[in-house]
Amino acid sequence: MHKLSNFMARTSYTYQPPKSVSSFWLDQSEFETPQLAGSSVDVIKLSAYKRAISNFVRIVTGRTDIPVLYSSGRSSYTDGNQVVISANLEDENFDPTVGLALHEGSHVLLSDFSILKTLMDPSTSNVIDLLLQFEKSLGIESRPVAQIAESIKDIINVIEDRRIDRFVYDAAPGYRGYYQSMYDNYFNSDKITQVLMLNLKNKPTWDNYMFHIINFTNSRRKLDALPGLNIIWDLIDIPNINRLENTNDSIAVAIEVYKIITANVQYATPNQQSLPKAGGTGESFVPTNSAEPGADDAETVSDPNLDGGVPSMEDAADGDASDSDNDIPDDMPDDDTPDQTESIVDEQLTPKEKKLLEHADKAFQKQKNLLSGNIKKRKLTNADTTRVEAAASAGMDYEVLTINGKRINCAVAYGTSNEMYKSGLLGSHFVNPIKARARIVNSKSDYIQQGIVLGTILGKRLKTRDEERSLKTTRLVSGKIDRRLISELGFGSDRVFATTLHNAVKPAMIHISLDASGSMAGDEWRSAMKTAVAIAKAASMIQSLDCVISIRGTMHEPASPLMWTVYDSRKESFAAIKDKLYGVQASGSTPEGLCFEAIMKQLITDAAGKDAYFINICDGAPTYEQRHLKFSYTGKMALDHTRKQVERLRKENIKVLSYFVGNYGYSEFLYMYGKDARNINLENLNSLAVTLNELFERK
Repeated sequence: MHKLSNFMARTSYTYQPPKSVSSFWLDQSEFETPQLAGSSVDVIKLSAYKRAISNFVRIVTGRTDIPVLYSSGRSSYTDGNQVVISANLEDENFDPTVGLALHEGSHVLLSDFSILKTLMDPSTSNVIDLLLQFEKSLGIESRPVAQIAESIKDIINVIEDRRIDRFVYDAAPGYRGYYQSMYDNYFNSDKITQVLMLNLKNKPTWDNYMFHIINFTNSRRKLDALPGLNIIWDLIDIPNINRLENTNDSIAVAIEVYKIITANVQYATPNQQSLPKAGGTGESFVPTNSAEPGADDAETVSDPNLDGGVPSMEDAADGDASDSDNDIPDDMPDDDTPDQTESIVDEQLTPKEKKLLEHADKAFQKQKNLLSGNIKKRKLTNADTTRVEAAASAGMDYEVLTINGKRINCAVAYGTSNEMYKSGLLGSHFVNPIKARARIVNSKSDYIQQGIVLGTILGKRLKTRDEERSLKTTRLVSGKIDRRLISELGFGSDRVFATTLHNAVKPAMIHISLDASGSMAGDEWRSAMKTAVAIAKAASMIQSLDCVISIRGTMHEPASPLMWTVYDSRKESFAAIKDKLYGVQASGSTPEGLCFEAIMKQLITDAAGKDAYFINICDGAPTYEQRHLKFSYTGKMALDHTRKQVERLRKENIKVLSYFVGNYGYSEFLYMYGKDARNINLENLNSLAVTLNELFERK
């Protein structure tokens, strides 16, 4: 067998694709949804991921003031005040991105960026002066100041990263999987492992020293590959890295590491070089080719966050192992001497070895980019960044529904923030409330104000719901003594007891859902909004009654059904929200049952322990289409699906009332809502009050 083939056979193993760390909580179906038509990025998905990663950073750091942002024209790197992540968040990228965000968040928490900034400025850095003096003491020509600053910064970055990574490992063990994913992505390269084991980086150059130091976390590290490398290992002392308490401690160690590298790079010979020890006193050091402190010594550390383990050799099994012996140097180790690998640097490298070094150098550059914070991150345009922020302000997310074998994303949103209408994320469903109000008031059809007036009257009629009732029964043979009857004991009466029955008011919840499709625009929409506002206003006058208003429509980019909660009395007052409702408009299709199913879990949760009511207002049959998915939600399929959701509400003891405001399609409406369907004039206060009281009194 060829020598390189023997090496590959000894080091390879069967590769098992790792399961996503986030798979136990993150719905993987979100990764499986196809690219949505007409959209370059899915801002809702990005918003949900950003929210999840922000929570991780907050939990691990214990701080709520570290913003997590996507890389954009506004920001592209972590600067000590914020964490910047890539917008490329597919399945295979999510866990490493979380690990990187935790890493950068810990930098914000633990690293002193002001010291590091001062250090990099030669005009203010006493560290640069110290290193210049050291190089002068060796009698060598000093390198340019910029190179010295860059070199010491690189060493500090390595040590500081190991310090803060240990912090996360110790402080938040539940998040180690994300860190391991980051290390697998950036550090545990099989190409680098092969280079380490083949001893292809043993010339004493700055680049080679940094190659080995950065890869101290690799279980196949070679501490005898370069002179003084074992002393650097002892200096950094990764197993006890938590002894370094702050950035200044990391800088102090980095200075000593710099001295060792400088001395050996300048005076390196095949057998001997002048080398200052950790304290900088300077003694002769003769490197050895023995196994100590070499590969065997490197195996003594067992902490999982220090040894990345032998990475997969799957990439290496690309045909290299089976090629001709002519490519293999004569001094490659045999199977029986795996730990006696000699230097092959002075030998002519084979094409395979050159190719391996090229791959390893690319992986090494990726590591250096991570350490310097110069990671390539997919950027969002300013417009998309604004849309993501708007989606985040509305807590937007997807509910993934399966209808007839098709996976459909239904967007769920909450609130009416200024960012929402400014971003245009909801299209014509949400326009500028101030301009919309001025236009509506000028048209003398202010349906919001009319609803408030109507609701004030309605609230007075429904307010008896808040009244607690007590019934006291006296002159009983048992119970609690009624003091007013004690005097009758002297007359031989023993019926001096009484009982009181209290009828307490049970808290209640009303969810009003409005069909906001294009066919509702005009009189139907004004009537529906006025009714919803009236009920919400009435509910605001009743202490025991909470109210939610949602609208059902469609988004065009990304294309999906939309279930948008525009008012929730548990989170905001009616007075604070009423003017925002002017901006809510009817537009798009009618994905009725899809929207009901999307919030079904929330409806059931809200109804727990309460009298729960679901009031619907719409103008006909559901219809919705996604052409790029070849999905059509219409006809009997849509009617049956919507009817099924209504039946599920009833089974959960949520009382349903559905108003029809259309001119045609009542038979389909009746099929979906059955006994709970009502076709009344919503402008008639008496009819509205009667149907609502019937709903509240229904058993």
